[in-house]
Amino acid sequence: MSSVLLRVIFVLFFFNAAWFKAQSNVCPTCKKEIEGNYIKVGDKSFHPDHFLCDYCKKPLPDKFMTENHKYYHIECYQELMGLKCEYCKKPIINEYLVSQNKKYHRDCFDKISPKCAICGKTLTGTISMDYFGNKYHLIHESEYVRCTSCNRLVTEQLTNGGKRYSDGRSICNICYPEAIFDNGRISDLLEKVRIRLSGIGISISSSTLTVKGVSLTELKNEAGDYYSKNVKGFCSSEIYSSTKSGTKYSHTIYVLNGLPAANIESIIAHELMHVWITQNVKKKLSSSVTEGSCNYVAYLYLINESNNSTLKLIDEIENDPSPVYGEGLRTIKSRFSGKTVTEFLNYLRAN
Repeated sequence: MSSVLLRVIFVLFFFNAAWFKAQSNVCPTCKKEIEGNYIKVGDKSFHPDHFLCDYCKKPLPDKFMTENHKYYHIECYQELMGLKCEYCKKPIINEYLVSQNKKYHRDCFDKISPKCAICGKTLTGTISMDYFGNKYHLIHESEYVRCTSCNRLVTEQLTNGGKRYSDGRSICNICYPEAIFDNGRISDLLEKVRIRLSGIGISISSSTLTVKGVSLTELKNEAGDYYSKNVKGFCSSEIYSSTKSGTKYSHTIYVLNGLPAANIESIIAHELMHVWITQNVKKKLSSSVTEGSCNYVAYLYLINESNNSTLKLIDEIENDPSPVYGEGLRTIKSRFSGKTVTEFLNYLRAN
């Protein structure tokens, strides 16, 4: 939310009405000639009881406001011009803030204005908002680390703090209770994802697969030149037998550990598509087609599993800014929207 601080500057004047002895003058209120005392305002003269507020029509005191040759009580002018605080409904005399076309005293605005979810101060200027609707000052993004799972800033206010892994990653205390390190559980998730993908037409034999949960340091070592900040998993494939009857492969999938199940399943779905491409596509695909297709399969898996845990991951995949992973996914998704998985797989085979 943005707000604007304004200072009320009236291009007007306060006049001290003066009493004069009678001259030959016509009162502009009653249009009659003035006899006796009168009030002189600028070049006009009024009967003492006829110098009236153009808004409330009641007599004016010796201090008043004028604009466009009309005269007002100070309070009437403020009401006429809408110079009332939206919060306390009292007149605004000096500085005020405008937010969404409504005016506020500075102190009143502080009472109702949106507050930073981290420092609690009023939000003004450029702000940030995360996927979960938390709004905060932009400067806080340089003050805190992000959760490797949900991407929230790890703060006491947003996540009740968090943990720091030995490999440099941070995880918030919302996600940490669901974090998985056990390789047996990760193997179970591999089988779950493999079966679900088989159900939508992407069949991969379990006999060729091994999965390992690893730290970020270990993943970098395994991925080597293929590693980038977008990489959360890596598939190493080897041919161990090639005969006339076919080629046999061995695939080891490395997945970042210390993440909740939904994150790990998404990574596994992506890497299983690398397995499928290795076994079924003869020609080398471009990086954007390969990674875009693998992200597309992760996306298909997540929307079939759609729940509160996967919605954030779906948004992350769809809005990935990477020209390879993100644009690759959006190109594939656009091309095969409304089409079958079989058509998608045939496209890759023929590409």
